[in-house]
Amino acid sequence: MTRNEKTAAIRKELKKHGWNSRQVSVRGRSCTYSSAIDVRVRDPKIPLAVVERIANEHADVRRCEVTGDILMGGNTYVSVSYEAGALDPYVAAVLTKMGDTDYIETCGYTISKETDGHGWWYSRNDEPFVHRCWGKEEAVRGMVRDVLSAAEA
Repeated sequence: MTRNEKTAAIRKELKKHGWNSRQVSVRGRSCTYSSAIDVRVRDPKIPLAVVERIANEHADVRRCEVTGDILMGGNTYVSVSYEAGALDPYVAAVLTKMGDTDYIETCGYTISKETDGHGWWYSRNDEPFVHRCWGKEEAVRGMVRDVLSAAEA
């Protein structure tokens, strides 16, 4: 399949789920001797995990049988993410709820300032590892992205 055929197939599959181009953007581009397909979810109510499953069916990355290295040329890379600004209403709501505090537990997650005062972290309450971030908004944005992704999985 060509890059254009793959992007058309992704759009067709997304349309079967009732999503249009205003909600999910699908763009193909050439990168050196390979292709890239960028899928940007504009509507945060659309399950990112479902869009990833649909789009990743069209990824094609050839690897060396011995070393596992990616072979140059003829690959199709797929990238799926929320469009910049799509999560802003949710992030603003959590930031408003937090106010000036340095700690919050919400939606099964904890967001907190580092004990040394340099940086922030967020983690799911039932997992032992944390995600470190530079700032409060970055930590909240990561938590919101994870919550929305977990809700749809």
